[in-house]
Amino acid sequence: MMTSKWKQSTAALALAAAAVMGAAGCGSEPADAETMAESATETAMAEPATVRETWDVTMAVYEDTCPTDKHEARQEWLAQILQGVRETREAMNADTAAGPGFYTKAYVLIDDVEEKADRRGQGRLYEIRDMLLEDVKDLNRWIEKHPTS
Repeated sequence: MMTSKWKQSTAALALAAAAVMGAAGCGSEPADAETMAESATETAMAEPATVRETWDVTMAVYEDTCPTDKHEARQEWLAQILQGVRETREAMNADTAAGPGFYTKAYVLIDDVEEKADRRGQGRLYEIRDMLLEDVKDLNRWIEKHPTS
């Protein structure tokens, strides 16, 4: 049970960090370290993120057009989206309100994203970005049509 709480707190902390980093975005002033730490701590102490909250962070990264001509920036952007997809699966696994089989189609879409990414390798995600992003759009459409509490 302790491991589960730690995992939830870690996931919440990571979610908070991603949200704060995403809030800084391109061209805006980054938040100071103290504000970021306070926000992350508050989020970590809160309830585990819902599927919707987790997915909203992923979509905020998706909608961020920061990747420039630099290959590393584009790779990192795709890696962040992939991490968000994986965290969304974890949130789905933790959703006790959803009945058995509710997330079956979403899991198939997530499996497809992960399989493509794993086959290509983390350092070469940009080569298959169109396929990955199409799957992310499909998952987004599914999540939009199947809201959970």
